[in-house]
Amino acid sequence: MTTTPMMVARRMGLGRNPLRRGSDRLEVAVLWIGLVVSLLMLPVSDAVGTSIAERDARTSAATRSTGAQVIATTVDAVPITPASSVAVTIPVLAVWTDATGQHTAVVQAPQGSRAGTPIRVWVDGSGRPVEAPTSPGVSAFVGTMTGVTAFIGGLAGIWFLVWLARFLLDRWRYHQWQTEWRALSTHRRY
Repeated sequence: MTTTPMMVARRMGLGRNPLRRGSDRLEVAVLWIGLVVSLLMLPVSDAVGTSIAERDARTSAATRSTGAQVIATTVDAVPITPASSVAVTIPVLAVWTDATGQHTAVVQAPQGSRAGTPIRVWVDGSGRPVEAPTSPGVSAFVGTMTGVTAFIGGLAGIWFLVWLARFLLDRWRYHQWQTEWRALSTHRRY
């Protein structure tokens, strides 16, 4: 038996088929739209991930160019959290001196640090603490994970909507079928 292009098209839901109901054609259209939108999710999620990575890299470069790393000294001891088995940083008051003068601010220090412990802090041009810049590898990783998450989340959303459309169409077809059987049973007398 030879498979013709027309047979393949009909199996894919394309072309005219007198046995196919309107709801069947709508279901095929929803499936095709879901497939096309899923394919479009690739460049969209890539663009999202790339923009996140570039933004993070620009922010880190700006922090490196305008900021500096200083050694601050903790004013208070940092308590140890007994429930935590991983290294945790906790906000603590610290003091440091740089070209703009002496500064006191709340910074993150490792738990268990004693008062007077030196810690490294990134500060901006005015001496305020800022988040430490990330390495280019970390920026690329964050962008990649954001893009992958956007792609997987987008696919999940798209195919949930496809499933929902199919579910509602099936419910409608079952209702129509039941209505037709009832009409047929009321017309027939045995």
